Amino acid sequence: MRAEPAAPRQTAVLYRTNAQSRLVEDLLRRAEIPYHIVGNIRFYERKEIKDALAYLKVIVNPHDDVSLRRIINAPPRGIGPRSIEKAAGAAPPQEEEETLFTHAEGHAGGTSLWSGLNEGCATGRLTGRALEKMQTFLDLIDRMRANAGSEDVAGIVHGAIGRSGYLRKLENENSDESVDRIENLMELVAAAEDYQEAAERPTLADFVNRQSLLSEADEGDGPNDAQVWLMTLHAAKGLEFPTVAIAGVEEGLLPHQRSLDGDAAALEEERRLFYVGITRAMDRLVVTTTEQRRQWGSVKSLPESRFLEEAGLIGPWDADTPDDQIP
Repeated sequence: MRAEPAAPRQTAVLYRTNAQSRLVEDLLRRAEIPYHIVGNIRFYERKEIKDALAYLKVIVNPHDDVSLRRIINAPPRGIGPRSIEKAAGAAPPQEEEETLFTHAEGHAGGTSLWSGLNEGCATGRLTGRALEKMQTFLDLIDRMRANAGSEDVAGIVHGAIGRSGYLRKLENENSDESVDRIENLMELVAAAEDYQEAAERPTLADFVNRQSLLSEADEGDGPNDAQVWLMTLHAAKGLEFPTVAIAGVEEGLLPHQRSLDGDAAALEEERRLFYVGITRAMDRLVVTTTEQRRQWGSVKSLPESRFLEEAGLIGPWDADTPDDQIP
């Protein structure tokens, strides 16, 4: 059912982390409701998501030159452009006409980059450290492809993020931005798990094809006249909307786990963020929680946020509590 047209900027969905937008975006897209993201780009347009999908495309079809070039130095491996062209015999980049996987066993239009790199390493076009780095990368892809035969879709996604060294690089950066990127990758694993549960015959090729089509359909941050606006609580400062929904008001998300592991000042900042969120609503406020949430391949139970009781939105009452005793 297509949603009826509505005035722009009627509803805002707020969340603590950028990764939370993925599920909201998927639901709005299915309902054909236009949305706009403030302060970020759509989930499948984010760099780390595109990098992860490129790894998955190469696992399915290593002859996808565009994806192979994207991941060969993501994370950095010290493989320079000159080494790539020398090993490949100066093969030009090959563009795939199809969306994905049309030539899984070969390559239309001549020798693929994958074939060229393997031949270059075997025939001595590269030597020394350049050869060592390139061969290490090619061996990594071969192992990923071999492991994919015994793992489910979510396991392959999780494994690609870890085995590639991509996750370790982000963990070593230890910055707010790197934490944000890690959370986005965690959400991609959750998307793979959702796909597995819904698909009759889940395959990696089908999953990646679906996610790639979403990425191709996304347009930056979305139209400015969209009915629904999505943003983090940080980005919501100074804005007001007739209806505001705050998603994921749970311990570990709001307040964020980092504040729970930190000092009192960090927790107070989370409390202030929640206050910012609930005061963005002009007419109607909706606060949501979930009993269980997927994180890195496991399902976790997160209790409702302490802020809900502090604000009087929930309390120590139950279904038998008289109405006049509930604030």
